[in-house]
Parts: sequence; structure tokens; C-alpha cells
Amino acid sequence: MTSVAHIFQDAVRSSSNHRKNTVALRKLHLRKGRSLEQEFCQCVLHILPIKKGNPEAERAIKFLTAYLDAITAEVNGEAPQNAKELADSLICTLLSMLLKGFKAKDKVVRYRVCQIVGILLNPMDELDDDTFHIVRNQLLERTRDKEATVRVQAAIALSRLQEGGDEDEDKLIRECSINMLQYDTSADVRKAVLWNIEVNSATLPYILQRVRDVDAQVRKLAFSKVGADVEKMTFLTVDERDSLLHNGLSDRDTNVQKSCLKMLCERWVPECNDDLINFLRRMDVINGHAAESAAKAYLLANPSISIPYDEETWNNLDVEEAFFLRTAIGFFAENKMEEELEAALPPLVHHSELLQRYGLLMAQSEDAQERMALSFILKQLLLTAEMQDFTDEMGRREILVSLRDMLSSIDLSKDNILIVVSILKTLSLNESDFTRIIIEVLYTIYDVDMTDPQSAQEADASQAGDMDEVEKSVLLLKCLDIISCVLECTEEDLRDNASMNGILDSFILPSLKSDHPIIQQTGLQCLSLACLLDKSLAQAHLPLFMSAFNDSRQELSVLALKVFFDLTILFGTDLLSDQGLLTELISETLQCDDQELLTLAVEGAAKLMMLRYLTDQTVLQQLVVLYFHPHTKSMNRLRQCLSYFLPVFAHASHANQALLQTVVVSCLQILIQEYAVSKDAMIQPTQIGQQLVDWTDVRKIVQFEQNEETVDEGLHGDMAIDLLQAAVQEDDPGTQKIYCQLLNRLHIGIFVGIRQLCQIAELVCSFLEALPKNSPVLIGLRKFARFIADMDEDKLEHHDEEDFLEKQKLIILLGELRVGLGVPQEAEDGSGSRGYSIVASTFEIFLQVDQTFTMTVRRWAFNVTKWQPTDKEISSLCALLPSAERERIQRFRFPIDSHRALIGQLLSRVAVLSFLPEGVRWNDVDIRRTEYQKPYLHRKDQASPQTPDLLFNISHHGDYVVVAAGYAVHLGVDVSRVEKPDNESIEEYFTIFKSYFTHREWEYINDLTSGNRDEERLHRFCQQWCLKESYVKALGIGLGLELERIEFRLSNSKRLFDERVQAVDDDIVVLQDGKLQKEFKFELSYIDSLHPVALCYVANETAAVPDRQSLSATDGTSRFFKVMVWSEIEALIRHAQKP
Repeated sequence: MTSVAHIFQDAVRSSSNHRKNTVALRKLHLRKGRSLEQEFCQCVLHILPIKKGNPEAERAIKFLTAYLDAITAEVNGEAPQNAKELADSLICTLLSMLLKGFKAKDKVVRYRVCQIVGILLNPMDELDDDTFHIVRNQLLERTRDKEATVRVQAAIALSRLQEGGDEDEDKLIRECSINMLQYDTSADVRKAVLWNIEVNSATLPYILQRVRDVDAQVRKLAFSKVGADVEKMTFLTVDERDSLLHNGLSDRDTNVQKSCLKMLCERWVPECNDDLINFLRRMDVINGHAAESAAKAYLLANPSISIPYDEETWNNLDVEEAFFLRTAIGFFAENKMEEELEAALPPLVHHSELLQRYGLLMAQSEDAQERMALSFILKQLLLTAEMQDFTDEMGRREILVSLRDMLSSIDLSKDNILIVVSILKTLSLNESDFTRIIIEVLYTIYDVDMTDPQSAQEADASQAGDMDEVEKSVLLLKCLDIISCVLECTEEDLRDNASMNGILDSFILPSLKSDHPIIQQTGLQCLSLACLLDKSLAQAHLPLFMSAFNDSRQELSVLALKVFFDLTILFGTDLLSDQGLLTELISETLQCDDQELLTLAVEGAAKLMMLRYLTDQTVLQQLVVLYFHPHTKSMNRLRQCLSYFLPVFAHASHANQALLQTVVVSCLQILIQEYAVSKDAMIQPTQIGQQLVDWTDVRKIVQFEQNEETVDEGLHGDMAIDLLQAAVQEDDPGTQKIYCQLLNRLHIGIFVGIRQLCQIAELVCSFLEALPKNSPVLIGLRKFARFIADMDEDKLEHHDEEDFLEKQKLIILLGELRVGLGVPQEAEDGSGSRGYSIVASTFEIFLQVDQTFTMTVRRWAFNVTKWQPTDKEISSLCALLPSAERERIQRFRFPIDSHRALIGQLLSRVAVLSFLPEGVRWNDVDIRRTEYQKPYLHRKDQASPQTPDLLFNISHHGDYVVVAAGYAVHLGVDVSRVEKPDNESIEEYFTIFKSYFTHREWEYINDLTSGNRDEERLHRFCQQWCLKESYVKALGIGLGLELERIEFRLSNSKRLFDERVQAVDDDIVVLQDGKLQKEFKFELSYIDSLHPVALCYVANETAAVPDRQSLSATDGTSRFFKVMVWSEIEALIRHAQKP
């Protein structure tokens, strides 16, 4: 008979049979009723511990979803009377079962529970109040789970409860979703919340924020969400529409752009009856930022759109029509669509009439809104005129006349004036002709004698009755605006254009003496633009700009500072007679409180330093401090500038790094003092120091601009000296600690040079002597000192007698350091090593660990296959153990397994007793287990089992049970039996364990120099396995560490295999996640020819080791495992039971 298990088993094989299995399961469900629920739950339980991505598990989830959807759809349609009752009962039973897994320790179980609960909630119309509150509270708690995958499923499941309760319940769920959407660090979580959150007035603002998310996938989904769930674009404000389109169409990610374009073309424009002009009427085309890019994007997506010229339309333009026509014509011009462009453009004569028409309407309008709209339409017509073909001479003349009249008679905005001037320059024959036209316009506006100042004064006097001072000022300001636009468009040197000198004398210079601030400022701007075209003019007026900079008005100070930077960049620092003047000016400005002036000074200083016009240490120090200083936290423009400038400047050349290195310590001192009072507003000084160290690392220079011989690779040596000197002079231990931590980040080696190394060693020695023994600074300083002490002074080269003397001094200092740090000196025969040394070969790196310290460890083994106890003996021995351990032993089905467990318990207690004082008896030993089931010795004077000093560990496999005990920080042991697989090849056998070893370890196992012998491959496999198990057991974290994250490297494997029981390999290193674990020591040996055993420990050198008189004195120092016989173990047990 078909069962639920059989149906599920068939369903996980392939997704193609899900429909058939859904029907079969439904029939079985209707036939069995509620009795099927328990079997169904058992099948679901099998899914819970399976990791994400497993194909069988994913098919099982898909099948479960399909079945629940099927029975729900059936309930809503035609179905048996009890169908709804059976469906609800099944879902409630599954929910009740899964509620227990929300707090499971296994992250995979929590993930699957949240996933399946979300699936169960999806088809349910309602929940009873008790179940609703329990599920909601559990899901709310899982939204704070440390695993992102769990939070994703919790967010999806929680979204099923939206709009499912009263307003307070909905508000709680909504606030949790919004909080995750804003602050969760995982992009997957934010995506899950974003797609499933209910769209309403409370959540919409937060959904719109995600279009600026740091993750491109979230940004893309935000546009899809808005397009799918925001029914009408009118639900958004004009500003929100503009912001959405601007951010989406200008996004750097093309997929985000496509998602935004899809929202525009498939939702918003169709909503406007597929009329782009109607769409533009719902946008802010005058003040917005997105209308033009949106129109061009739509035209690009619909290239078949044509816009034939229609005179009636051009004669009655509104804002949106003018904007659309100009944008479309610009689109045709950019994409070389000549036929469409020619068809859309109005004739030149008509274009001239349009300019006159709309210009006159604007001049006559008294309504501010209408005037702004007409000004905008005029701007679109002017921009369109720039794209005209002026080969029609008659049309060209008409346009020229229209623009001249418009410029002289109509009050245009500065933007429109600039466009008019640009077109006039295009229509002019040359620069002289262009200047002549402009002078005529200026003369028309402001009637002065440009060649005779006296005549100008007389003209002013005669017109005094007709023109008051206000009108004159307005006209002069208009002339200055035109002159400013002219100077922006011209590129000719003023010395080659005599007519411009007349403009300078008649308009610009007199305006500087005006009583009106706005005229003074505009005149100063015109003068600055003129100075950019004439170096001698710039030099002549530098004092004037300096006076403006010192003016109390911020506008003039900002303008003058811009002029200083522009002139320096254009003409170089030789423009100033005193080159220190610019440095002084910048340094003072970098200390001001005005944000705009400070930001401008930072940007200008950054440009000058990149161009090497400025190489001042003080200015660079100020820039570095400003980057990290809390005062600039809200100055985004300033921070953005420095975040780009500082790394680029540092990595651009070695000279820049050398300059930056000179200010590192002074910057740190300032920022450490500031951190003491502003901890919440800035990052930690250690992080700041690490960033500065990275910027000064010579290995990260993008391109050397000098010859490689001139590059000072000892730059960090100078920094080490600076840091050590600062640490010696510093009184605060916290600051000293920061300096010493940074020392260990520096790139220092023999290449630093004899003199620098000598100075570093001398400072380290004196600093070590000056510090108290309990100083927190010692940890970082000793680490750096050991690094210096481990350098091979024999590799240092001396070039003269002075270098030779310095080398001898350095040798003495290194010797003192090694003695002070307890680093052994090299043996006379050269066999010793200082601390450790790295021995490198093509494929392997081995750590030669100093063996001067030998930890006392009991290494015992017992051959359990040779032990044949009676049932009575077993019973009496079990009576010696606690009840919990007896129950564990009795649960084994096979006698050999219970024997191994019993011997392991007995041996571990005997081994522990061997280290304890003579008065400690058998019943005084209290052995307990950690949460990962690792046994440990519980002592009343010991605060926590996580920090024991006396440790032991047990292992059994094959014929042997082994135990190791000793004083250590970590201790682990593992034994294995080398056996050929029975019914499969070695390759097939190794395939099972493929994911547990790294690529290098498999190379070690399979790549044999002596031939591809299966026996040796199996031995190497077992050796590696023992080492991994001993390391994991030493850590005591159970299955919390995946074996593939650990990598072992052995040096004497060939000798170990050949000699077996006569050899111990201790030249072994372990890397966890690619990082060398130096403190762990390993011993790999053989009990007999088929049983390799691995011992892992981190020695506790300070522990006292009281040895009992009943044991051999050498029992704990032998590095081989002693094979015990039963009589020895029995005697030790009796001895421990004596009163």
C-alpha cells in the first residue's frame, strides 16, 4: 500500500511527478483522514536538518507547497464536506510541531522551520488568537536571529500575518518590517521584506528609500515593487516621482536602470494614455531633475516615434510641449537621426519669429508664474536654436537680429543670456566679430562713451533727469551678466583682443567701486574670468582678490578663494611673488568655521596637492585630521572629496607617501585627544591608524614615478621610529597601546636598513625596560619586539665602516631583545632555532616549533579486543561510574562498543588521578560534560569548565582506546585504524570524504613520490583524519567547525610511514580559514602498524604538575603512547579506591 513516505520519496526524485503525487496524496488523505497527520509530520521532520540548496530538500519543499495550494484551492471550489476540516487540521498539526523548532540550536533547523511556517501561513485565511500570538512572537524573535538566512524566511513568514489582526497587531508587524527594511545588514533580508511588505501610506516612504540602497539587487527590486504594487503614479507626490526616476535612470547598475525604465514605459506612460506629453504634465519639468532623462529613455525605448514639424503647435507652446520638443530634437541630434531631426526642426525664419514672439510675451507679462513659464519656454527655444543648421543665410541673419534685440531689450535670466551669447558666438565670423556684436549690445543697453571717460561722465550728467541711480545699477548689472557670459565663452587671450580692454575699463573696473554689493560681486567675478585669459592681468589684480578674501562678506571670500585656486592651477605657483602666501591662506581657511568656505578650501588644497603645486606638511595634516574629525561628520561634500583624495594621493607616488608619513603621528595625537571627548561621533583611533598605515604602504603604490632604486622601501621603518618615540614620550597607557598595536601593522624587514633597524631595536629595548610588568602596552610591544628579534641579522649588508659599526651594535641589541623575551639563541651546531622559523618549499610550508618546553602528558592506550571480561566484572566496573555514564554505556547494542566506552571512562579517571595530589580518591573525581558533550574535570575551585588547567580526552577506534591527560589550554586526541574498504575502490571510498579535506590535503594524500601505493594513501588519509579530529576535539566545539576549513601540512610523512611505531612527527602546522594557528602543537605517531594516533594541545607552561608516587617518573614525558594491560589498570583503580 502506498504511504506518505513513499509519496514524498517519489516527489523528491523529480519535480515532474509532483502533480501525480499531489493527487495520490490527496486521495490517501481523504481516505485516512486525521490518522495521516502523524506520518505527514514525520516526513516534514526529515527536511528540517537539511541545508539550504540541497536539491532533494528543495523539491520536498516545493512538493509541500504544491500540496497545500492544491487542498486549499479544492476547499475553495468543489470538495468533499470534510475537506476544509482536514486541511485546517493538517496545517494546525504541522504548525504545533514546528513551533518547537523556532529556538533550535541548529541554524539549519531554524531556517527550515521559518520557511515551512511561511508556507503553512500562506493558504490560511485565519488563525485563532492564541496560535496567531504564538506564531507572531516567535517570528518576531527570529527576525533578530544572527543568521541572515533565518531572518529572510522569518520576514517572509511574518509578512503573511500582515492585515491579519487589529490595528495594534498590524502596527507591531509593520514596525518590525520597516526596521528590517532600514537597518538589516543583509541585502537578502532587505529584499525579502521589500517584496513582501504591504504597500500603504505608512510603508510607502520607506519603500521609496530603497531606491538608494547600497545593494543593486535591492534597488532593482524597489522599482519593481513600486511598478507592481503602486496602482497609480498619482499616489506619489511630484517630488517622489522625480526622485524615483532621477535615481533609477542615473543608477550605475544597468539592471536597475532597466527596472526603472520598465516601470516608466509599462506602467506610468500607459497610465497617461501612452502620451509622453501627458506624462510630462505630471512631472515638474521646470525645477525637477528627471523629466529630460525620462523623456530620452522613453524615446530610446520607442525609436519609431516621429515628431513632424507642426506650425500650429509651435505657435501655441506650453511648458511641457516646449520641453518635449526640445528634448526630442536633442535626442535626434545626439543619435545622428538626421531625417527625424530635419523633420522636427522649425525653419530658421519661423524660429526667429518664435523667439521674438515668446520673448515679447515674457516681457509684457506681469504675473510671476506666467513669466517663469514663458522664460522656460524661451529657454527651450534657445536650446533648440543651438541645434539648427545655419547654412540658410537669410535665416541666419534673422536669428542674429532676433538674438541681438532680445539681449538688449528683454530682461533675460542668466541661463538664457549664456545660451544667447553662445549662439551669437556660433553665428559670428571670428572672435573680433563676436566682440563687436557684444559691444554694440552693451552700448545699446548702457549708453556710455567707451573710449572717453570724460564724455561718459558728461553723458551721465545729461541723463540724470531721465535715469535714476537704481535704473542705472540694474542696467549695469545686466551688462555685467552679459560680460560674464561672454568671458565664459571666449578662449582668446585678452592681449590679442583690444576691444575687450575697453569693456574692462568701461564696465568691469568701475563696477568694483559701486556702492551696491551685488554689482561689486558680479564685477569681481567678471574680473576673475578676465584674469583667467591674461596672466599679467591676474598678477596685477592679485592684491584686489586678497582684499576681497579678507572682506567680511562670505560671498566675496568664497569667490576670491575660488580665484586663487583657479589661477594657481592655470598659471602655476610662480604667479605669486611670495609662494608661502597661498599656503598660509589655505592653512588659515582650513581652520575656519564656515562650512562652505572650509569645503572649498579642502577641494582646492586637494587639487593643488595632486598637481604637486602644494607640498606643505601642515596643510596635509589638516586635511587628514578634517577627514576623521567629528566636526566634519555632517559635511558630506567635504568627506566625499577627502575619501577620494587621500587614498589616491597616497598611492599615486612614493613622494606623496613619504610626505604623508611625516604627519601620521601628529595626526594621531590630535585625533586621539578629540576621541576622548567625542567617542560617539568618530571611529576609533586604532582604525584611523590602520588606515594611515595602509595609505603609506609602499607595496600599494599604483605606479612608481621614480626609478625603483630611489624608492625608500623603509618608509614604515621611519614610521616605526616615530611611533616608538611618541609612545615613550606619552604618559597615557591607552595611547601607548594604540601606538604599539600599529607597530605590528607595519611592513618592516631587512630592507629597512641597518641604521633604522638599529634605532628601532634601541627604542624597543628601552621602552620594554621602562614599562611596568602589568602594563597593557606589553602585549603589543612584545609582539613587535619578537618580530624584530626574529630577523636574521646575517642578511644585512654594510657598505662602509659606519654601517659595519651600526651592524655590530644591532647584533648586540637583537641579542638583548632575545634574552629579554626568552627567545633561545641559535645552537653552536646550527641545529637550534630562535622561537620558530618558516621553512618554505614549492608545495609546503612547515613551522619548526621550539621544543625546549615539553609538556607532561599521560599518553595511554589499551587493546580492547584482547580484553574478555565476564558480565559480573562488567557490572562491578560500571558500578564505579556515575549513573549517567552507566546509562550511556548500557545503550550500546554491541559488546565491543560498550567495552570501549567503559574502558574510556575508567582510563580517563585513572589518568586524571595521576595528576592530582595523593589524598584525592576515586569518588572525589567529578567528570562532567560540556554542551558539546566533551568530558571535563569539574573542580570546586574552578569558575568555568571553559578555562580548565587539567584536561583529558578520549578516543577509540579499531582495537584501541586511547586517553591523553595533562595541564593545557586545549587538549585533544584521536586514534584510527587503517583498513581497506570492503566493497568499493579506494577512489570511491575517498569520494565520500571529498568535501572534508582541502585541495592541498588531497594532493598530499594522493601524490606519492615513491609510487601510487594504495596502502600508503590509506595511511596518509587516516593520519589527516586523526589530526583533524584531534584539533576539533581540542577546541571542544563538536560539529561547530566544518572540517574543510582546517588544513594540515606535514613534513615527515614518509619517515613516519616507513618507521611506524619508532617515529613521532611533530613538524606539523594547521591553518584554519587560511590563517596559521601557531599556538597549537601536534604529535602524530603509531600505536602499532595499523593504528595512527594524533595528539593536539596548547601547552599551559605555568601550571604546576604534582606527580603521584605510584606512577613512573617518565610516564608523562614519553612521546609514545604506552600500551596498558588490564592488570595495570586494575591495580591503579584499586589504589585510587583505598581510604
